[in-house]
Amino acid sequence: MFKKITLFVLAQLFALIIGCAIMMFLALLLGYFLFGDICAKEQLEIVDSPNKNYKIVTYRENCGGATVDFAVVGELCTEDHKCKEIYDCYHEQDSYVYWIDNETVSINNKVLNIIKDKYSWKDDENYYEHLYKN
Repeated sequence: MFKKITLFVLAQLFALIIGCAIMMFLALLLGYFLFGDICAKEQLEIVDSPNKNYKIVTYRENCGGATVDFAVVGELCTEDHKCKEIYDCYHEQDSYVYWIDNETVSINNKVLNIIKDKYSWKDDENYYEHLYKN
């Protein structure tokens, strides 16, 4: 008798744990489809290239509220409104964009060739050295 009660309680507990896990998964899935990307983006500036064929659009991105610092993201956009991300740097709030020539741009003192370069703080070996330099 005691053995049957123990198995029944364990089975109920297991079902409760599985049910809670399924409900949490469905809540996350529903939240993703309802709210999409939870990163707040604030447009900072739009700077046209000298020949007006391209523009750089920069955004301040906040993906974690009070627990995460801002990041600056830069997109290269063409005349036909196709955009690709070419700049991503964490621990930044402002953007300073200027074009050096028709194919070279400086975003927050990072010089990029728009045809072949892309900057991401995650790939920068010297990122933390520059970040915490006095």
